[in-house]
Amino acid sequence: MKAGDVCAVGGFKTSTINALRNVIDKKGDGYFPSPSSVNRSRALLDKYGADVVGYHRLDTKYGEVYCLTFERAFRLLLRACKLEELATKTSVKVALTVDGADLFKGRMHVSTGIKVSCVTCFVCPLL
Repeated sequence: MKAGDVCAVGGFKTSTINALRNVIDKKGDGYFPSPSSVNRSRALLDKYGADVVGYHRLDTKYGEVYCLTFERAFRLLLRACKLEELATKTSVKVALTVDGADLFKGRMHVSTGIKVSCVTCFVCPLL
């Protein structure tokens, strides 16, 4: 490994790309995109996420937090699992897990997971 980024989660900066270009792509072969194209893509992705899922950002004493529009996010989750129509007819169970750990001073790791399963009879159209 020649280079690494240890900035905070969500703190990816254009300086990271510049550092990688200077360390790995010394000859300018174009291994990495320009910082401006990454910033444009990131802005478009943020706008798309806000339009589709709906969320707003809050600055808290614990750092930056994104609050999702629950109903829209839940419907998208069901649609992604192909359970949206089935959920109108039978039970769908959702389990959330969150786990975190201090990696070293000033850096921590948080992971989340979602398990979605339907409760239906033995003949399921999804099987």
